[in-house]
Amino acid sequence: MQFNLSGKKFDTGIIAEESTGEESMKIPFTETVRLARDRENILAALLTNGKMSGEDGTAELLVIKPTTLASRMKALGVEKPR
Repeated sequence: MQFNLSGKKFDTGIIAEESTGEESMKIPFTETVRLARDRENILAALLTNGKMSGEDGTAELLVIKPTTLASRMKALGVEKPR
């Protein structure tokens, strides 16, 4: 799975679909994979400009409230890069 934040391309290494030739098989995400993906998304967004909130801040890029971002960062053990 790949995503693009502000012109930067990131590859999560997570397979969302598996092609079997004629048909595509969707692979469900486990809770562990979802948490890892959330952590990667937050870190990637933080690295784009380092801002937590405000215009073009991490919360805005992830389309969540700054307080939600802070809660998720705490729960996932993500620290703001210095």
